[in-house]
Amino acid sequence: MSKRTLALAGFIVLAALTRLVPHPPNIAPITAMAVFGGIRYGNRLAAIVAPLLALLLSDVVRQVLYAYGFSPQWGFYSGMEVVYGTTALIALMASLARGTRSPAVIAATTFAGSCIFFLAVDFDFWARGTLYPKTMEGLAACYAAALPFFGNSMVADLGFAAVLFGAWALAEATIPALAPVPAKQ
Repeated sequence: MSKRTLALAGFIVLAALTRLVPHPPNIAPITAMAVFGGIRYGNRLAAIVAPLLALLLSDVVRQVLYAYGFSPQWGFYSGMEVVYGTTALIALMASLARGTRSPAVIAATTFAGSCIFFLAVDFDFWARGTLYPKTMEGLAACYAAALPFFGNSMVADLGFAAVLFGAWALAEATIPALAPVPAKQ
């Protein structure tokens, strides 16, 4: 495994571990990790697997901390498969912009990922839950109630993406071994 691949994985794991620090609801690096992996990894499988493994690692640590009374938040939760599936979808979508350095493309991809995550996870919450009726009005009410959380998510996603991509650009500029390998012609 190359130094670049290991360093990318390290960045994603560090981002995932920020989930262990107390934080407001929906301030998490999940979407940003998926976008970062999708855009920066040259290999599409690695782009999807790295954020998923980092997310799993942080969920396992959160569960252990919860089990021993060190955290009020559990690591394993209802709807995990939707969060993981959506994260994989976002990484796959971001891989379409692989290699870009454009802040506008990165921001647009992150915004799209935030929207996908919001729509999928809150649809699942509505579909599994009993809080809202299983009608279009119930779904609309569920989404409306989730809008403040979506605002937190979007701010966090864009902020974490800015930190990940900015720190990575700095790392690439100062450590030549992290530069991308040019594609063979």
